[in-house]
Amino acid sequence: MGRVIVSIISLLILATIIVVNIGTTTVFDLVVWQFDELPVVVIGIVAFVAGALYSFTLYLMRFFGRRRKERLEREKKRLSTERETMDARERELADADRSGQEAGSISEAATSSRGRSPGGGVLSGLFRRRK
Repeated sequence: MGRVIVSIISLLILATIIVVNIGTTTVFDLVVWQFDELPVVVIGIVAFVAGALYSFTLYLMRFFGRRRKERLEREKKRLSTERETMDARERELADADRSGQEAGSISEAATSSRGRSPGGGVLSGLFRRRK
């Protein structure tokens, strides 16, 4: 409700300024061009539109920058979650490999306790785990 009231008052003030200055003209220099007898109201409206376009451009740049930042944060979060998952899988594989090596050393101890040498036999090299 407050915005509506402020907007109405601003429009009334703008309309009053336009009506009072409708006949007032001035000379306007724009770098290399010179405009004679240009109404002050036209200069004001052009300045207002240029400012609005400039503000809109800044808003769009900020909007797209924020979207890009959010997208990059989501991607970063996804990659960190994926990395954590991969690290957990690597730890599981390392644990499984260690437990497999322990099982291999237990079987070697069992064969050596039976009187066989762990490295003896023709096929023993084929079934031994490589480190």
